[in-house]
Amino acid sequence: MIKVFGQQLINNIYPPVLLLVLLFFFGACASTHREKMLEESLEIDENSLVYKDLEARFTSSQLSEEELMALEVRAAQKFQDFIDYLNLLARPDLDTVFRQQAVRQLQSLFVDSLVSISLQGEEKQMLRDMLPALEEASTEHGQYSIQHIEVAVPLRKTGAAQYAGSLKFEQLESNKNVISKSGEAFFLVKKVSKQFGQQKEWVWEVLLSGID
Repeated sequence: MIKVFGQQLINNIYPPVLLLVLLFFFGACASTHREKMLEESLEIDENSLVYKDLEARFTSSQLSEEELMALEVRAAQKFQDFIDYLNLLARPDLDTVFRQQAVRQLQSLFVDSLVSISLQGEEKQMLRDMLPALEEASTEHGQYSIQHIEVAVPLRKTGAAQYAGSLKFEQLESNKNVISKSGEAFFLVKKVSKQFGQQKEWVWEVLLSGID
């Protein structure tokens, strides 16, 4: 019994300790708790149970109202993740390896790299045009601050295996608690093929499709 308890203790302690060592090695200690969580999430294997549990449970041919509402919440989380990745990538001291991983994770939030994005009155640009600057740490924007993310248009079916909806949000001026403008983020829920170990499944996935 003592041996089992000791093994459980090692299993519980070892991953966090290893992660802290890796973060120290790469010099990527986050300046906020949210950024630290983002950096830790970059260590998650896409085939792990953590990743698989996010949306893979939605494998049915049709989605119920409860499932659609859950995916709308997931869309809001993905939009917030996008903002947090932008803020993380604005840090000039972010390690190159973590920067590249963060760019890939940011890109994976969207349906493709041709989506149009505009924040805080900036000119619209395609995601593919944003990525090189983000990866080379040549962006000059300040920290983006978003609040009151809500569903603007509930998910509605737009195809045999696709739903569409949108979120509304408020943008605050940098380092100020003043609303600069309201915005809208569009998202899709569509069936995509996912590889989980040796098994491939068609699952519903939330993907951002534009920000204005």
